[in-house]
Amino acid sequence: MKNATPPAERLLNLVIALMNATTPMSRREIQATVAGYDRNSDPKAAERMFERDKDTLRELGVPIVTVESATSHAEETGYRIDKDQYTLGELELDPAEIGLLSLATQLWRDTALESDSQLGLTKLKSTAASTDSSVLIGFDPRVGTDSPALEPLLEAVTGRQRVQFDYRTGHTGEQTNREVEPWSVLARGSGWYVVAWDTTRQAQRTFKLNRIVGNVKRIGAPAAYDIPQDIDFSALLAATETETQTAQLALRAGRGGALRLRGRESNHVVPRGYDAITLTFHDLTELADELAGQADAVLVCAPPELRTQVIARLRAAATLNSSPRTGNPSATKEAHND
Repeated sequence: MKNATPPAERLLNLVIALMNATTPMSRREIQATVAGYDRNSDPKAAERMFERDKDTLRELGVPIVTVESATSHAEETGYRIDKDQYTLGELELDPAEIGLLSLATQLWRDTALESDSQLGLTKLKSTAASTDSSVLIGFDPRVGTDSPALEPLLEAVTGRQRVQFDYRTGHTGEQTNREVEPWSVLARGSGWYVVAWDTTRQAQRTFKLNRIVGNVKRIGAPAAYDIPQDIDFSALLAATETETQTAQLALRAGRGGALRLRGRESNHVVPRGYDAITLTFHDLTELADELAGQADAVLVCAPPELRTQVIARLRAAATLNSSPRTGNPSATKEAHND
């Protein structure tokens, strides 16, 4: 039967097994006992899988130690985790540091890693003398969760497997099909990005996860490519960011609190009952989505292309709301009379 265990889960199972083993584990023992490895698969295939996993864990900072057997039999070579290097030292966290960690875990809200991040935070809080983080009240970092695309892309990076998805460009909204080799997934600013090699265009590309339309489909065999080791992905992502743009908005009095915090007061002309706000942004499509969600709380004064996109979204929403209802006419009439 084909192994259906996600690569990330298999890696975690391997770490748990090596941490709890009383003696070094051989590859044969790992194949037979660790969930995610098929004990009935070809030994050479299992060996290749373990070697990939071992290299990945070492890259992540897990100190896997090779213990050579006293005999000449290679199959008796064992592996263990150096607990002295891997064990987290004693932490003394003050309330502000606990508060910052609490804010950091919010980046994982509504993703597959939410429960793990909350569990880790709980453990760290147990080491602190005080968890009063009131100094950080009012801060609420929000990173787009993009949960449908995040998990399969993380698994594709771990398994070095090509993926295919439909992608909507930020400026024109044009939708195209992409086939890429994912290298790294990073959070930056207001969302998640995947840095990858575009196999069709034969060039490195960066994709924002919230512009991926539909499902991410993994294609081809695992370990189909190598991830470059000499690339600073964070610097690469920063270099590909679009130029900063400025939006002039009119916010209805008492509304649009999040936009007010990110923007600044301005003196451009707005209708009575509205406040003038100037806001900087990188992604026009993303901002248009956000502003459309504010409905009548916000008016776009400039730039015109942003106003056009917001109006298009509001018209599409109005069309959906005005669609004719189906069902029992008498039931509909009765509901309108309530």
